Amino acid sequence: MRKYIVKISSIFISLIVITACTNIEYETDSKEKIEDENDHSIETVDINVFTMFTEADPVASILQDIFNQVEEERSGFSIKSEAMMPGEGKYQKKVYDLFSSDQAPDITYFYTGELAEKLITETKVIPMEPLLKEDEAWSNDFIPAVLDQVKADDDHIYAIPTTGFYEGLFVNTALFEQYGLDLPTDWEKYETAMKTLKENGIIPLANSINESYYLIEHYILAAGGQEGHQATLHHGIHDSWIEGLHLIKEHYDMGAFPENTITIDDLEAQQLFTEEKAAMMLNGSWVLPDIPDEIEESIQIMPMPIPPEGKGTYGDIIGGFTSGFYLSKASFEDELKREPIVQLLKELTSTKTIQQIAEANGGTPAINKKLTNDSPATDSGHELVIQATSLNVPLDSTISPEAFTYIRKNMTKIVLGELTAEQVLQGAEELDE
Repeated sequence: MRKYIVKISSIFISLIVITACTNIEYETDSKEKIEDENDHSIETVDINVFTMFTEADPVASILQDIFNQVEEERSGFSIKSEAMMPGEGKYQKKVYDLFSSDQAPDITYFYTGELAEKLITETKVIPMEPLLKEDEAWSNDFIPAVLDQVKADDDHIYAIPTTGFYEGLFVNTALFEQYGLDLPTDWEKYETAMKTLKENGIIPLANSINESYYLIEHYILAAGGQEGHQATLHHGIHDSWIEGLHLIKEHYDMGAFPENTITIDDLEAQQLFTEEKAAMMLNGSWVLPDIPDEIEESIQIMPMPIPPEGKGTYGDIIGGFTSGFYLSKASFEDELKREPIVQLLKELTSTKTIQQIAEANGGTPAINKKLTNDSPATDSGHELVIQATSLNVPLDSTISPEAFTYIRKNMTKIVLGELTAEQVLQGAEELDE
């Protein structure tokens, strides 16, 4: 089963919102302090934050330290933080209910994608591009591919991401050096490595056909690029999906996988890689803790190479930054709250904070600054995301679970020649909703 791991300024800024059909701009004007009309004292500003980081989550203490610091440094600030553990749709229902009432949090940590459309279409949250544009010292630290992925259907960014995950080709460079092989940066080198490793008793690719999640999506991405990968099954079967599954069969016929690839599970396949019985593995960032220290410096995580007729770009990867911090539109239009919540948002998504969150939850940072305690393998994976030409969510997030499971469970029949890729995809198409 797939596992997804997932400064406060001393100057107040008053923001005036100017909105057009497609162009959004927030103009700024300095304001030194919030004053009461009668006695000119600083008014109390109550800020409400709602997240999914409960006390048991290590991220919770990081956020609480920020809240404490803000309240200590800024007189008149009162931050109330509430958290609820996600699961079974309860978290999104709670967020929807809050925004449907007059109790919407000022800052909310929530999902991106389809689940956020209700908040966006009902204009409950604000686009972030003007804030990102006006503060390049903050925005330039974000990885472009990550910001591109969190865009909504209207092509605007509403959530500021913190951490996510990636998938890629894990390569044991020591084994490649041992057998005089070039790293698999193109298809010819990839297949040359498969043949040479096989001849020397090394398993080329430690993956399970039985649990072929990562094989399916990487080979389809390589064959069809971002466009093909995102084609889904809603409008017929994209040629790249057929080609991708066919390429898996070709590599099975070449002996690229473990001899028992049809019966072993993903964990057993991973073990072949960590024991250096295999030289490559398609997998995700969540396996990093399982890589032994003695081989970690030899591990490089790379994009999937592109076949000769493939439509992909070398640098297209699978990954997900599927949540982030949102600002309430009602709160943003409140003159007293506007500047404080913007500045708190920037603190919650600063380079320092995101680095701390990534170190706490094992996620991949949404920023282009490396972690202070990166291991070589972790650093390699982060660099993979930084250099990504596109970031694509896994296929099992774009088609129905029933359809994806049908493809995965029938991969054995494809590689054994009992069914064609077309036949399996036709069956999956019928199950997709």
